[in-house]
Amino acid sequence: MRGRRRDPAPVMHRGRDGDVPVRVLRHPRWRALRLRVDERGVTVTMPARTPAMQARAFVASHRAWIDDALAARPVAPGPGDERRARAAARPALVALVDAWAPRVGVAPTRVVVRSQRSRWGSASRRGTISLNHRLALAPAPVAEYVVVHELCHLVHMDHSPAFWALVRKHLPGFEGHREWLRRHGAAILADTPPPPDAEG
Repeated sequence: MRGRRRDPAPVMHRGRDGDVPVRVLRHPRWRALRLRVDERGVTVTMPARTPAMQARAFVASHRAWIDDALAARPVAPGPGDERRARAAARPALVALVDAWAPRVGVAPTRVVVRSQRSRWGSASRRGTISLNHRLALAPAPVAEYVVVHELCHLVHMDHSPAFWALVRKHLPGFEGHREWLRRHGAAILADTPPPPDAEG
């Protein structure tokens, strides 16, 4: 993403197992301080004009959460783990598709549950709905929004105003679920707990 830059001032997380360097990213459009813990380590994102001292204080104030998130990071899930996760998530996701498809007025040809690291779902022109098994870790209304979103793509294969009008027809207020994914989705895709947010 253009406009991001790393902060030259070092920010450290002083955790239970010693000091951990924190990646600091700034962007002029970001309006809040946010934390993320994934396989790369600890990252704090912040508005461009936020002082580095505020980032250090933010990291320090969430020390316990960072330690827990670091400890919860998977080492390297094997194929068997992914298969079990997909199998566990499939019944609920298929049930959502089955419940919503008639309401949207579509008939998917197939439902596929995948283990993706960058997408929540997709819809093909052949009628296949693909869903990420990690939706099982999101709040139920958020998973429902993703399912409705993909089903609406079987009507409009784009993100045109007509597409969003159809989503809104079936899920008024869907913007809140989309915002939840924008804020917390990266953490779930990285198999870590949703991060705390600090506005301002």
